[in-house]
Amino acid sequence: MKSLRWISALYLLVLLIAVAWPAGPARHASKRHYLSDAKPSHVDALVQDVAQNIVMFLPAGYLGLHMVGRTGPGGYLMVVLACGLLSFGIESAQHFFLPWRYSTWIDIVSNTTGGLAGTGLAWLLNVPQSADALARTAEDARLLAAGEPPPTS
Repeated sequence: MKSLRWISALYLLVLLIAVAWPAGPARHASKRHYLSDAKPSHVDALVQDVAQNIVMFLPAGYLGLHMVGRTGPGGYLMVVLACGLLSFGIESAQHFFLPWRYSTWIDIVSNTTGGLAGTGLAWLLNVPQSADALARTAEDARLLAAGEPPPTS
């Protein structure tokens, strides 16, 4: 669990650098529009931007689900909503504090979709178990090692 925290912290640091990195010339405040800045008009560039945002948030969903450690719809919903809120915060910070970045609702949707895909990937690869389920598994293993059958309840 400790290494998971370090990996998550490193991911968040890399994410912070990626979203704050200058991506063009600074624009005056009157030229910026909150959550509706102009995106690339060329379809290929727009598709590439959306795909990059989805891939950028895949680790957020994957790591978030493992950090929460809850199975069931509640855990997945919590992580996906957290990805959406994180994305909204990033886009707001880009608009108000980083004049060289663009803030769009498309980024929020694609980042949240990336978080959702990350939770799906975590579920496919290894559904995290709750602390209670891990304790029951450990107790069952201890009983089997001692030659006793595990409880059937």
